[in-house]
Amino acid sequence: MELDSEGSRTVVVSGVPDVLPTSRMIDKLIIHFQSCRRSHGGDVEMVKYPTALRGVAFVTFDKAEDAEQVVQKQQQILTDEEFPEDYLLTVFPFTQHVSLFSCDQALMIQSLRSAPRSVRFQH
Repeated sequence: MELDSEGSRTVVVSGVPDVLPTSRMIDKLIIHFQSCRRSHGGDVEMVKYPTALRGVAFVTFDKAEDAEQVVQKQQQILTDEEFPEDYLLTVFPFTQHVSLFSCDQALMIQSLRSAPRSVRFQH
């Protein structure tokens, strides 16, 4: 993923629950992030899920402005009648550090933990 083009339109989402089949969870994430009321988002181009880290998804918007709006609401509640409960999501901007995580997960986790935002890690 190139940071200049897709990266500015992409957010990283942690806390994605493993409670539905992958295709259904992708649908739920698209619905959530296309809802201005729920996430402050807009049209979603694609969702990459699952990723190399459990509970993490990449959401790419059609417009960089939508990604910028979504990260303003860092903590979000993912709710749906198919879920046994509501789930807390943490949203943060895609960066070069995140793009490296498939090679070095420990480096990415260290980088995110030192960043000035709240990220939830599940073991």
